[in-house]
Amino acid sequence: MKGTVMDIQNGRAVVFQKNGDMTEVKDKGYQIGQTINITIYPYKKFMVMAACFMLIFITGVSGYEAAYRTPSGYIYVDINPSMRLDVNCFDKVISVVPLNEDAAGLIKDYPLRAADTEQCIDEIVFACREKEYLNNHDKDIELNVVTKKSNLNNRVHMVSEKLKKDNWKVSVLNVDKEENDKAMRYRTSPKRLKAVEEYTNAFGGTLEDNFAALKDTTNNDIYAELEAAGYTMEMDSKNGFEQKPQDGKYKSSPERLKAVKEYTDMFGGSLEENMKALKSIGIQEIYAAMESQTPITIFSN
Repeated sequence: MKGTVMDIQNGRAVVFQKNGDMTEVKDKGYQIGQTINITIYPYKKFMVMAACFMLIFITGVSGYEAAYRTPSGYIYVDINPSMRLDVNCFDKVISVVPLNEDAAGLIKDYPLRAADTEQCIDEIVFACREKEYLNNHDKDIELNVVTKKSNLNNRVHMVSEKLKKDNWKVSVLNVDKEENDKAMRYRTSPKRLKAVEEYTNAFGGTLEDNFAALKDTTNNDIYAELEAAGYTMEMDSKNGFEQKPQDGKYKSSPERLKAVKEYTDMFGGSLEENMKALKSIGIQEIYAAMESQTPITIFSN
């Protein structure tokens, strides 16, 4: 039977079995949160359970509670509402974090229970259908998974296949820790982070400025703006989507182009030179420089 390692002390591992029982086995180099196969003999079962519950009682239930309440993986669900599911070592969703206003409204109207990952994703899809975020024209569902456990990956892929049978267009992508840490820092999803990063790389400014400026702009509209400015998004087998600039005089958003034009009128130089020099400078900082009538000093290596 499979079980999850809850605590390790003095060469013994406390294991929570899938049937709800607790047991204790010899530690063979296990790690807390690891799923292992165990064999329990009937004549030992009662004594082992008693010992395990006593261990949990003595430690103030800290081992179990800490493992249950600590995320060991994350699932990002991007439809139009975007949300993050925090998943513990039992593959239970312990919290649902809204990442945009649509998701906050959805959770308010359809309280999502902390439950099995499959059940939680099913409830999200149901709510999105009720709210018409998913319909005959909008069928895309993206699931980003952050985990080291093959079990959670398998669960998400099973959900994906089930949703595909219902004619939804589902994609499942794995996200590494570095990308996830960055997404969590900006309280966004990896998909949204990628879109705003592409916008920033193309049009300049800071991620912070662009996250604020694009708050009400969908990912599809961001990519449409990139394309209109002369960029196409081409698939790269290793790095996913990659920007490929086409011919075009300025690769800039209308707002940024307007700010740099005004800066150029005030401080001189050519528009081409200033577009290049101010690429990493936020629009607000450009306007602040004009207000103080102090040109921005650009340091070059």
